[in-house]
Amino acid sequence: MGAFEWSGQTNDMELSLAPNMLDATVLGAAGTTPGSLIRAAGLIDGTFTAKGFNDFLGGGTPTNSIDFQMYTSIGVLDVPLTASEMQCAEGDKAYFLPVVEGTYSIAATPVGQLLPYSATAHTRGRIIDGTVVLSPLANKTSTGSATSQNLGAVSATQKVYAALHVLSVAGTSTPTITCIVRSAAAANMSGPTTRISFTAATATGGQLLSTAGAITDTWWDVQYTISGSSPSFQAICTVGIL
Repeated sequence: MGAFEWSGQTNDMELSLAPNMLDATVLGAAGTTPGSLIRAAGLIDGTFTAKGFNDFLGGGTPTNSIDFQMYTSIGVLDVPLTASEMQCAEGDKAYFLPVVEGTYSIAATPVGQLLPYSATAHTRGRIIDGTVVLSPLANKTSTGSATSQNLGAVSATQKVYAALHVLSVAGTSTPTITCIVRSAAAANMSGPTTRISFTAATATGGQLLSTAGAITDTWWDVQYTISGSSPSFQAICTVGIL
């Protein structure tokens, strides 16, 4: 979520999607059992919940703690969130969406026990079924591009969405990473077209952008340009079409 990677302090996560069920019962409804309700699906709500054990010191860096991250994120609008049950290797499935963190709670616990926390966040827009195109499993230290993924074309009524999370930054002389999402007609990414350009990042953070179709290209990748002295970045980018 944003610049924070949850898995090191989380042992239970859930992303649930559900429409608000509306009562559409009318007096003259044909073919229904008397006394039964007719339902209609309303707006879809997405909720992300996480539970785990608190570490106020953040492994020696308090600003990396779940407590600091959750406290400072309460009520902040449109924070990008990416959720996956996979390792987030390139090609893995992931959902991503803009959220607002709604609750953060710390439960009372007996002396000598671990201190549990729970947090919830709610969607602020479309929930995108996506694919990890840039993996955070290996730090990026020089300019390059990720392995291309066959995500399909984008119709005139669809958009391509992309979420970028820069999780760690190291180096001197202002280390900077600039990521772009590209498309091409073939897996070798010959003659690519830039579809989404993220703002150059010099610090940790998250961005979520989109662009409209139609796009006939079916292959997609992320190209990253890195500058600075001894730079090193951990970043993840997920792309989806909806």
